[in-house]
Amino acid sequence: TIKLGVGQVIQGWDLAVATMKRGELSRFTCAPEYAYGEKGAPPKIPGGATLIFEIELVSWRSDNDLFGDGGVIRTKLEEGAGYQEPEEGAEVLCSFRASDADGRLLDDRPKLEYALGSGALGMLSRAVDRALGDMKKGGSVSLRCSQEYAYGEDARAPVTVELRLLELLETEDVSPNKDKTLVKRRLTEGD
Repeated sequence: TIKLGVGQVIQGWDLAVATMKRGELSRFTCAPEYAYGEKGAPPKIPGGATLIFEIELVSWRSDNDLFGDGGVIRTKLEEGAGYQEPEEGAEVLCSFRASDADGRLLDDRPKLEYALGSGALGMLSRAVDRALGDMKKGGSVSLRCSQEYAYGEDARAPVTVELRLLELLETEDVSPNKDKTLVKRRLTEGD
């Protein structure tokens, strides 16, 4: 298993595999500038070597296919800022808008307080949880959801969800047994 475009493999592989289809077997000839360059990878690959690879693409999964089954396809609209991403149980403030294939508005909540893993959005919760888990504050995405991840047969699929992460709400379990029977959410910063 390799991840393309992150420097995990030589540049020739990144470029070559991106041109392939599932089940395809191809031979690639990589000039040194797309392989290991003039330095090589001693002791097995000398500097300046042209390499020949046979690659079979057995399967692939797009990072934008959130469940690997084509049921939820994400389009990133805005990246967001910072480093913090919400985890399971995190509380967030987000904007949420869902419409069906005909463009009919199904739900519109400009300031939704939502806890990841709560199931509060019904069938859409799995898709929203997965998308929010990869987002940073200020980030926005569009999700194209099949019936299995949306409103079932109640809406004309696919359902499009527009989601923007406005805030990560700071919560802390302050119960003596850490069993979430007393949870603090900071509303404003004190002195």
